[in-house]
Amino acid sequence: MKTIIKNQNGFTLIEAMIAMMVLAVGILAINTMHISSTRGNASANKLTIAGSTGENIYETLTNQSYSDAVFDVGAHTISELTGFVLPGSISAATWNVTQWSNTDTVDNDGDGTTDEDDESDIKFVTLTMTYTDATAKTLTVNFLKSEVY
Repeated sequence: MKTIIKNQNGFTLIEAMIAMMVLAVGILAINTMHISSTRGNASANKLTIAGSTGENIYETLTNQSYSDAVFDVGAHTISELTGFVLPGSISAATWNVTQWSNTDTVDNDGDGTTDEDDESDIKFVTLTMTYTDATAKTLTVNFLKSEVY
């Protein structure tokens, strides 16, 4: 005669294998998320370095005189700033200077008169930081430099 055992405790082999598969899929998802997070952090770090370096160059440029050679119309490179060394992740720092044109028919200084002489001694500067992430990327800062009378 067969003995039937009631209230058996435990798991069958199939249940254990299914539980292991669910666990494996979860671990793989967490691993993928970790890799993506690490890449995102590395990218953010490079952008932060580019931004910080750009800020330092911007501060250095704005402390120069309006008539300094770094504000001559045209393209400029970091070698024009004495003692300034780029971090390893920054491949280039350049800026381009153009003379502001006061023929825009706009009251740029808010005094009610358009295109007047006091709007003429202004230069438009585009500072560009080039760095490499997965690809070459740029960070651009635009600002105006004016002659102070």
